[in-house]
Amino acid sequence: MKNYLRFITCLCLVIGFVGCGPNDAPRLAKAKGVVTLNGKPLPNVGVTFFPTGAGPMAIGKTNEKGEFVMMTTNPGDGACVGTHHVTLGAAEEGSSEFSSVAQIPKKYELPTTSGLTVDIKDGELNDFKLEISK
Repeated sequence: MKNYLRFITCLCLVIGFVGCGPNDAPRLAKAKGVVTLNGKPLPNVGVTFFPTGAGPMAIGKTNEKGEFVMMTTNPGDGACVGTHHVTLGAAEEGSSEFSSVAQIPKKYELPTTSGLTVDIKDGELNDFKLEISK
């Protein structure tokens, strides 16, 4: 009887590990870009990609040139393949870098109102120019 219980326990563990393999993870592709406001780079701004399908959101932060690189769980790992709604806002909660964020019209803070979308493609250069205006 003990051997039977050991066998069942081992079988359950093996099935559990197989179900958690890398094939269950969403397909990611590298994604980067630049955010400009009226043609000028927008520094210290948070960029968020919300997938329209299944998968985790991706985040990035613009540098002094308005450039960003997206990530999900690891720096630079990209975003899920597919279409995403994009939002722009504060790069960090409690950030003291409010000059750039204050310039962004409120409509860009929500995925339902921003009007910004990107399509992440597998195996391609996903380099986006997000041009916004006041």
